[in-house]
Amino acid sequence: MMTKSSDAFGFEAIGEERKGLDLSDFTRSPGAPIDRPAAEAAREVADAAGFQSRGKPASPRRAGQGRANPPGKVKISDLIGRPDVPDEPRAQLNMMAPASLIVRFKKIEHERGVRAWEVLKAALDALEGPEQ
Repeated sequence: MMTKSSDAFGFEAIGEERKGLDLSDFTRSPGAPIDRPAAEAAREVADAAGFQSRGKPASPRRAGQGRANPPGKVKISDLIGRPDVPDEPRAQLNMMAPASLIVRFKKIEHERGVRAWEVLKAALDALEGPEQ
């Protein structure tokens, strides 16, 4: 059992109406200083290598510094609605689906010895029917 002398944080006050828990000594940590030149250099190297973070950018891009698509990749949003979507460059598809559906998909891929995009193409071709 804790005694008042061993209760340095004042937890014995919890639940007492006349005496509250004093948190005034707790403050936010200032954190480590940011090395701005190093951070900018790292961002430039990442941009040049085509790295795209999945998180939010730390700061908004300056005007005229939009990130170009790396060679061989394209944004799907730029292609939707175009009548002449090319087979290349390749794009990536990520989706959430019921586990049983993913297992069926992977089973077809494994049993037939084909790539995932070939299973997707065959499924789409079957759904759309013969081309008009």
